[in-house]
Amino acid sequence: MFGLIFRSLVALPLPLPLPLPLPLPLVLLVAPQLAVLPAGAAELKAPGSQSCPLPKPGRYVLMGEGQKGVQPLAELAQEQWLPGGRIEGVRYSRLGQGFEEETYGATYSSMPGCWLSIKPVGRSSRRPLQVALDRTGRPKVAIGTEVGVVFSAQYVEQSEVSCGWKQLDGLVISVQRGNSLEAGRWLPNAVIQREVWNAGQVRGKAVSSYGGKSDVVGYTGTMELAPNCLAKLREVDAAGRAYNYRAIVLASGRGYFYLQTDPTDLTLGYLARQR
Repeated sequence: MFGLIFRSLVALPLPLPLPLPLPLPLVLLVAPQLAVLPAGAAELKAPGSQSCPLPKPGRYVLMGEGQKGVQPLAELAQEQWLPGGRIEGVRYSRLGQGFEEETYGATYSSMPGCWLSIKPVGRSSRRPLQVALDRTGRPKVAIGTEVGVVFSAQYVEQSEVSCGWKQLDGLVISVQRGNSLEAGRWLPNAVIQREVWNAGQVRGKAVSSYGGKSDVVGYTGTMELAPNCLAKLREVDAAGRAYNYRAIVLASGRGYFYLQTDPTDLTLGYLARQR
């Protein structure tokens, strides 16, 4: 945001003459190995067994990307998982040049094998998903089940505390991939960044490759950050080009996620705060 292994039965060959007995010391060396189980074997359970954990209520951030037809897509969301199978969230979404922001509701229900099914409620355009849980019931990875769409995502647990500049100030480094629209075609881009934050102001340097054309540029920017950890970010590089993002800051202080909103550039990134 991923069963049991069945061994085939094979017909045994004709019996071979029995080998001579092994010397006693060698038997003592070999016999203990026959009883050794693979690491974690005791934890293997059949799909749908009662060992599956219950979904853990809490706040989570979802970050995912994929493709619909020839258009790239990406989503960034913050969700509150509630007891009883309800989800309330805020979602930022890109499909090609389009951008959408919405609040939504959804439901989650258990499936065999420690999986969940998530379905939107009402008119929400949030994608239906199948989600894999970890051993404690937290969502970890997901895949979209919408026909004609390829989409995968990962979840990050978001603590319930409010966000402020203390969770972001300092050095942040990232590596990310995206897409840029050139002459009617979406071409891949890649960017690495090193930036320093101070009270909502950022100064950094980016090394990028847009469609195979390399560039190195400095930039500055400002962020509007709400206590619920949702943010807007605007950056301007040394050549005067502006870049706009919706962002979610991690309350743990681990950094932030962002989704670019400029129509001809689609980048979804995780920028990791260095401690």
